[in-house]
Amino acid sequence: MTLGTAIGDPTEANWVGESFLKNDNKELYIGSVKGNIGHLEITAFLASLCKVCSMFQSGIIPPNVNLLKPNPAIHWEDCHLRVTLSPTSLPCQSTTGRSLISLASSGIGGANGHCVVEGPPTADPVAPFWRLDAIQASCLLVAGGLSPRSTTAVGESIRAIDSEKLPSVAAAFGRRSRSMPWRSYAVT
Repeated sequence: MTLGTAIGDPTEANWVGESFLKNDNKELYIGSVKGNIGHLEITAFLASLCKVCSMFQSGIIPPNVNLLKPNPAIHWEDCHLRVTLSPTSLPCQSTTGRSLISLASSGIGGANGHCVVEGPPTADPVAPFWRLDAIQASCLLVAGGLSPRSTTAVGESIRAIDSEKLPSVAAAFGRRSRSMPWRSYAVT
């Protein structure tokens, strides 16, 4: 929400506040990208979506800057609306255990966007692909070089590597081999 438009802000904020007003008296956090980085015209919605993704990743609502005097036409108390002025922990108020963020954006020329974004699921930690110590899995080894001879030499050097280090070595060699014209593959 833009916190600087004299007529648009009260209309939008009061509608949001009344629509999401709950009997539990929890605060409804509202914020803006425009106040922090200016009006981005056609890309305003994209900037807001980036902010939302960052909030899900960090679990923190970033502070809004440049809010000196709240608009008196906005029903702050009645709708339990609050603008974060310091980093605030992202609350979860959904039944799924994930945070919900309603994202609205009004661009120049009447371009509007709105969506409700649900935070990602909290997944059990999964071992990264380069740390397969707990899992016995196959490993794809890729040797690459500028010529068949150099590719064979890289493949021979892989044979000397300790088996517990193979997954991390496979990841490194796999990335390097993408740009090589000659490649050789093996599965362990």
